[in-house]
Amino acid sequence: MDVGEEQPAPEPGGHRRGGERRPGSALLGGLLVVTMLLGGVFLLAPGADRDDLRRLLGMEQDRLSAPLPVRSGSGTFKFLHTQRGSDEPVSYSPCRPVRYVVNPEGAPRDHLELVQGSVRRIEEATGLVFEYAGETTSRNFLARALDRSDPVLVGWATPEELPDLAGDVAGVAGSTMVSRGAGRREFVTGMVALDRDTFHELMGSPSGRAHAAAIMDHELGHLVGLDHVDDRGELMHPRGATQGRFGPGDLEGLARLGGVSC
Repeated sequence: MDVGEEQPAPEPGGHRRGGERRPGSALLGGLLVVTMLLGGVFLLAPGADRDDLRRLLGMEQDRLSAPLPVRSGSGTFKFLHTQRGSDEPVSYSPCRPVRYVVNPEGAPRDHLELVQGSVRRIEEATGLVFEYAGETTSRNFLARALDRSDPVLVGWATPEELPDLAGDVAGVAGSTMVSRGAGRREFVTGMVALDRDTFHELMGSPSGRAHAAAIMDHELGHLVGLDHVDDRGELMHPRGATQGRFGPGDLEGLARLGGVSC
């Protein structure tokens, strides 16, 4: 909820379960993902955050890297959220690193290489800076809104632990959004949860590993603020992993997400 405004928490969305199956019965035909918003907007008192105080005092923060050039008009993209009364997207602050941890329980072989490869591609596409904070035993995928100082959690789970992975869903991802004192919204933490059995099967072959990397890229696209699109030429299509890499619209949207102000 925003300060002074009561709103119901958004429901998880983006399920695309029809048609395709997990590996062994045609998973490789497409990407099976779901976007999850983790608790919606988090209640904060005006001026309670150190960054808000710096803004009130006119002390601007410095970006960690220069914004990337935006090449527009050649593809399709959609943001999960925009600032009120604006088409500027809600994203992570480019003036702070996006810290993340990885839970290795149930992870496939070479999982850290997989995660960090996707993180590098997201950094290159957004200009945001990610910071690996090590391994964790935490599995509170659905409670990332409870402490906004928590780093982003990446891990593997089963549908028994995380029901949103049931059926043909290969991963879920989303971020916690806060409303700061001045009314500006941004993401502060989040999660990426990947289907354990799907990734174990994919990581067993070169073509499967490429597909797993595409799913991971797609999920990190959701994490930083991209929504699904209907354009099959984009990785952010619900079944876009056969593209193998971000399309032109994906890249434009990611550059815009990294180009927001602090």
